Amino acid sequence: MGSYRLGSTVTAAEFQALPITPDAFHGDWNYTLAPVPPRPRPAPATARRIDPALTKMLSDPALTGMPRSDFERLVAVSEPYWDALAEAAFQRRFHRPRSYLHPQTSSVDHYHRLLAALLRRRRAITSTLLAQLLGVTRTNLSNQFQDGHRLLDLHRIAVTPMHGPPARTLEQPRVRLQD
Repeated sequence: MGSYRLGSTVTAAEFQALPITPDAFHGDWNYTLAPVPPRPRPAPATARRIDPALTKMLSDPALTGMPRSDFERLVAVSEPYWDALAEAAFQRRFHRPRSYLHPQTSSVDHYHRLLAALLRRRRAITSTLLAQLLGVTRTNLSNQFQDGHRLLDLHRIAVTPMHGPPARTLEQPRVRLQD
């Protein structure tokens, strides 16, 4: 059932507000507490809005090596696995690593995590530039790359690296897309 913090207290006002239904037989001690609906989850404070134009540029088939429709399908199919990978990390370490954010509260959504892993494996853009563009630390993104690479392997996505060095500035991928 429910779990309660040790030492939880209820004020008199909270107690009086409880929806108690006394039973017809010995209602003074035989009663039912009506269930209270759970509180709505607070919106993740770390969620960032990433510029759609930037997302469109980064998900260009010339950079990802796959059509947008295939990438969208990969994102949809692989999202449930992300939670499983987070739980596996929890079981392995018996705690959440300091810089690892749970997928549901991560600073980068699943679409952009997978996109970043694909771009990194393809050697299209440096990790530093990706972290800068997505508004996270390089360490945070690096931890998420590991699970992203596992998902790419799990779905047998063959990724061929791009020729030349990875882009270090935002202008370099734009130039590649114009060629």
